Amino acid sequence: MNFWTGVHFLSFVVYAFAVFYVIIKNPYAVTNWVLAILFFYFALWSACSCVLDNTDVSLSTANLVMKIQSIGWVSFTSYYVLFILFLTNNKKLLSSPLVYLVILLIPGIFIYQNYIGNVLVCCQKVPYGMAGTWAKSIWAYAYIFYYSFMFFGGTFLLFKYRNGTRINSERQMADILLISATAVFLIGTVFTVFMNYMHIYNPVDANVTFLIFVGGFIYSAEKYEAFTLSSTRNADRIMDLINEGIVLIDRAGALTTANRAALDLFGYTLGYDIKNAYEFIEKNIKNAGVDPDGAEVTNSELTFKDAAGDAKTVLVSSRALLKGKDHSGRVCTIRDITTKKKAEVDLMETVKELKRSNEDLESFAYLASHDLREPLRMVTSYVQLIKKKLSDKLDKDGVDFINYATEGAARMSELIEGLLEYSRIRRNAREASFVNTALVVSHAIEIMKFRIQDKKAAVTVKGILPSIRADRMQIEQLFQNLLANALKFTGNETAVIEISAEKPGNYYEFTIKDNGIGIEKQYLEKVFQLFQRLNPRDVYEGTGVGLAICKKIVEAHGGKIWVESDGPGKGCGFMFTLPAFTEE
Repeated sequence: MNFWTGVHFLSFVVYAFAVFYVIIKNPYAVTNWVLAILFFYFALWSACSCVLDNTDVSLSTANLVMKIQSIGWVSFTSYYVLFILFLTNNKKLLSSPLVYLVILLIPGIFIYQNYIGNVLVCCQKVPYGMAGTWAKSIWAYAYIFYYSFMFFGGTFLLFKYRNGTRINSERQMADILLISATAVFLIGTVFTVFMNYMHIYNPVDANVTFLIFVGGFIYSAEKYEAFTLSSTRNADRIMDLINEGIVLIDRAGALTTANRAALDLFGYTLGYDIKNAYEFIEKNIKNAGVDPDGAEVTNSELTFKDAAGDAKTVLVSSRALLKGKDHSGRVCTIRDITTKKKAEVDLMETVKELKRSNEDLESFAYLASHDLREPLRMVTSYVQLIKKKLSDKLDKDGVDFINYATEGAARMSELIEGLLEYSRIRRNAREASFVNTALVVSHAIEIMKFRIQDKKAAVTVKGILPSIRADRMQIEQLFQNLLANALKFTGNETAVIEISAEKPGNYYEFTIKDNGIGIEKQYLEKVFQLFQRLNPRDVYEGTGVGLAICKKIVEAHGGKIWVESDGPGKGCGFMFTLPAFTEE
């Protein structure tokens, strides 16, 4: 064992310590594990140098050890680049399978080529032990190119990261790593490549120079919390799985982190310039009212054009990041409501159009029914005049034809009157007032007392009927229509009609129950449609407008109406709800 064996052994100890150091510092960060593998290759390289830099080593042992050593000096450049990718959180390259292919597969090819003697040739006896020399082959030149390409590529990514970050500690850490990595490359290339090609052998193997890189990293790790930053980068990858945009700003108001969803929302896809992206997002976040020294922001609506020129609407919220009693910045969440906002606008336009269409339809129904009454009245008058003057001159068929025309005109008059009444509900709506439904029902029973007597019906009110806030005229019409409907469809039995009300919640539920002919279940909703009839006209009179009017009145007051029946011959129960307002 000589002096240089001791130097390489100490290097091995340092690298082995560095492996455990970075893992213990943060065992949950992928970046730290990649760095630990990089240091492991340095340790393997140094351990092999301990054997080779020994004057007592045999040729066969040196040949075997030199092949094992190639695992370290071939692979470290790949893991140096991989470490830089994870440290800088380069999403574009980390998502590319080709990057992992280059990093993991190509070193294996060079290790194999070295094993068969196409990269490094063993062995040259030197004063301090054994040394290898570069083979005169394309594989040796290819490895030197690969080694240089990977180093310059990783260093370029680190340099780009250094100029793109807006956090001083990250910039200073990158400066230290750039300086130490560049020094290692220059010194190591001179000792291991140029001098080796000139057959000038020296005991200062390149693995010793990498102590500069290890020292620089450990220094920056302790001074600038590089391991914490590595953990933050790992957290960033978790943040990228969240669909809602998340950004972090520091105490000065500068944006430091933005997840994938936030970048997509602001129009930045893969290949974006991180500095421009962060400045654009930061500007819009401030436009939403986010101030690092201001109050918390909750669902501040922000409309803007993203980097691609597309209009976006988002909700921005911010909360302080606390470090002890002081805040160390803010976390902001950004929720995209562009589609929802557009849907709301479209819905409002649709509602306006529907309202206008309904108003036009009601106006048309009112005007049409109103204007049709006069010509229909004329037709009816002339038919009756023909019947009066010419009845003695007409045969039986002629008299029947005149009767059919008269009945048709009367039927048409009833339909027009029903349509006019239906269209007037909204047009004639008055200002709501407090209405005592008990008095309304009593008045309806009084108006219909002769029909009730003809039907020999028993109409009762169960319990106390409430007072409501409504249009009195329409509520009176509602109860009269429902009471008339119950009297109409009484069947053969003596009619029994019961009116009641209860308050299951913040509304009243009224029930008008009868023991009439009932309704089949498939027709329970059809009865409320305009001009719909379930029974022949010669059996039950009517136009099919009464229940449609009831439905329109109830819905105009914010309630709903329905009917229940167990089937034909088992009666019906008409129920409707109205809001429960009080006089207080």
